[in-house]
Amino acid sequence: MSIDESRARRYARAPIFMRFIAHVIDLVIVVVPVFVGVVVFITLEMNDHQVVGRSIALAIFLAVLYYTFAKDGRPGGQSFGKRAAKLMVVNVSTNQPCTARESAIRSLLLLALGLVPVLGWFIEPIALLVDEHGRRLGDKAAGTQVIEVEQYTS
Repeated sequence: MSIDESRARRYARAPIFMRFIAHVIDLVIVVVPVFVGVVVFITLEMNDHQVVGRSIALAIFLAVLYYTFAKDGRPGGQSFGKRAAKLMVVNVSTNQPCTARESAIRSLLLLALGLVPVLGWFIEPIALLVDEHGRRLGDKAAGTQVIEVEQYTS
């Protein structure tokens, strides 16, 4: 998606601490079901209920995968973490809240860079810190920006 940078709406950089809080909340939302799923899976596998255990594990995996990629495309451009931190993701061209497609692009780039050991883990945080508007590479690819809800004007 190509964005006409001259027409793009720019907001002030969202507070990095609040972005961190939102990220931690979203991480907990993903990690807790995975942990519970692993415990349930192991328990059922040990008690000869493999089909049930594998079905539950698959359902949890799909739910976590969906949330990971679509979380910022929820109503108002807010994952549960961003809602708690009073942040949102907005498309800088349309000035509309982030869509599920844009959320997936943001998450896919973050995931791809995370697969590159050590170096890849630092690219997005550094991009967020050095960009004037706090846009990481995933935001640039999706044409989005994380902002404080109180700044948003439709």
